[in-house]
Formats: sequence, C-alpha cells, structure tokens
Amino acid sequence: MINQNGDFVCVPVPTSALAAVANYLQSAQSETSVSEFFCMAADYYQQSIEDKPEDLGRLLKRSVRGYMWKDLNLPAGTQARMKYKGSWHYAAVDGDDFMVDGQPMSPSQFANTVTSSSRNAWRDVYIKRPADSGWTLADTLRRNVRPR
Repeated sequence: MINQNGDFVCVPVPTSALAAVANYLQSAQSETSVSEFFCMAADYYQQSIEDKPEDLGRLLKRSVRGYMWKDLNLPAGTQARMKYKGSWHYAAVDGDDFMVDGQPMSPSQFANTVTSSSRNAWRDVYIKRPADSGWTLADTLRRNVRPR
C-alpha cells in the first residue's frame, strides 16, 4: 500500500541496495519512485508471508541472534580471527554463541587458547561482522560503541 497521506519515516538502507533499485527503475524507464518501490516491495513481501507465518518467525529469530561481548554486539554470522606465530586462527558467531572449532567459548578464552597464555582479546582479535567490508580490531569497534 503506497502512503497516500504523506507520513514518512527514515529507515537505513544499504547504499548498494538503494542504488540497485534506482538503477533498475531508471533502466526500466519506470515512473515509480524509489520510495514507492520499497513500499510495494514491503506490501508484496507481507502478502507472500501471510500463508507462511513460520517463514517470518524464522527470519525474525535469525535477525536478532548474536553474541554480546560486553557493550559490543556481534551479530550471527560475525567472523573473528587472530594471528599468532604467523598463523591465523578463526572463530565465528553461530546463533548466540561465539564458536571456536565447534565449541562455545568467550573471545577471551579464544585468545588464551590460541596462545596458551593470558591475552587481552580486545587487542588481539579482529572482527568482521556480516555488513562489514573488512576486518577491524575488536578494541576499535568497542571504542566506537562506547567512546572513552
């Protein structure tokens, strides 16, 4: 349903998605605006899931999953890595768990297990969340969440 009364709210959309829609509409020589397109897409999606409410439930559960590392939220699908003695070691967030070789553990346990010593995981572990284009040191991410 297209908004007829002029009430709008801003929703963050990845730039790449917005550009893809705009390019599609332009190449199709459509008179539909990007805003109208997103409203139509939302309506279409809502109608398509009315027959399958379990699909929406699965989607919503997946979207709120993740591991909380102090103030830093690591969504499901986040990857973690650290380099030790020339080799990279990896972990990942699966559901609500920070997993290393199929075992749940904390990022601190990950760093300590890799090095067999006591380490500060904030300064040793690099993070790549699903929406990130590259790896970022965990301490940098933490500072962006909670400036000191």
